Amino acid sequence: ATFGNATELIVAICALNRGLLAVVQTSLLGSILSNTLLVLGCACLAGGVVTPAPRFNTVAAISNAALLQIAVLGLLLPTIMHYAKDDMDFMQPLSHGISIGLLLLYLLYIYFQLFTHHFLFEAPLEGDKSLQDQEPEEDEEDEEDEVL
Repeated sequence: ATFGNATELIVAICALNRGLLAVVQTSLLGSILSNTLLVLGCACLAGGVVTPAPRFNTVAAISNAALLQIAVLGLLLPTIMHYAKDDMDFMQPLSHGISIGLLLLYLLYIYFQLFTHHFLFEAPLEGDKSLQDQEPEEDEEDEEDEVL
């Protein structure tokens, strides 16, 4: 769901244009909490019921975890600077820079996922093993040597 939160983004932009910063902040916090706790928890529960030992796409998991860490750092940095400094003149340019950087990173990730490395994110066909799940095959000569 690449553009799953497009509605929230549109509402946030409209609210910011009207000066409703508190509404945007609480809306984003609620969205983060609901996506993290409710959706992820239900997905893990349903996946565990259906498949006791689920398999995950390693590339997708690593790239999503890296993006999550960068986003958390992007949210923490202005918060830490807010409590560490008395002079707040630099806070708005810092927040704008971080938000533009996160937006560019997100767009690059979409380009990476959809165009340059789309084959890494595709689900393998039923019966096929992905390259990551394949076990090395033994040569026939090795098997004959073991028998002799």
